[in-house]
Amino acid sequence: MCKLEVLFDVKHATVSEHISNILASGELDETSVGFSDRSTGGRKPQIYNLDMILSVGYRVNSKRGIAFRKWANNVLKQFILQGYAINEKRLQALKKTVDIQSRMLADALDIEEKDMLRAVNEYTDALILLDQYDHQTLREGFA
Repeated sequence: MCKLEVLFDVKHATVSEHISNILASGELDETSVGFSDRSTGGRKPQIYNLDMILSVGYRVNSKRGIAFRKWANNVLKQFILQGYAINEKRLQALKKTVDIQSRMLADALDIEEKDMLRAVNEYTDALILLDQYDHQTLREGFA
């Protein structure tokens, strides 16, 4: 019995149909979705990668499929929210570090601190703007 059938509590035909549809639609490439299990005599792969498991999980209509989708959505939501919060904290810490280093550099080079800070802050602001663009979080007026 295929592990996906057990995981999602569905019949073999259901899993096969979803896998066929996933491959036919081009959602995943057949050469990268699984591993050939030697105990099957070289038949279609019985061990699928995470991409295939996720794709099937988002298609099956069973209680376990629903539970899987709820779990997966919650994990993704937490990752996105916490990942954003962590990146925001890292940006603030980076800005503080840049300010401290620019003061140290200005002292070492005997450059007016005001001019050095202005240049470094403009560079930091540009980095923050690029990061917001990369993460598609630009505020109106910058897009």
